[in-house]
Amino acid sequence: PPSRSTSPGQSSKENVGTGHGYYTEALLKYMSLPRVPIETTFKKVREFLFAKTSGTQIPWEHTSLVGEFYFKDLEAG
Repeated sequence: PPSRSTSPGQSSKENVGTGHGYYTEALLKYMSLPRVPIETTFKKVREFLFAKTSGTQIPWEHTSLVGEFYFKDLEAG
């Protein structure tokens, strides 16, 4: 689904310590969790960003997914 690191009209915050923006940092962290639905992943990313940026950066998603989607499924065997 289309995803933005901020709400429309807002700018993203960078974490100079990691070399990534806070959005990328959060997305990498939460998309690696197995069997977490994409909607839950994006909620966790929003919570992370809200905390890291004192509420100044809220990501924005728009989706029309019908089925379940996971960034990482359970490993076979």
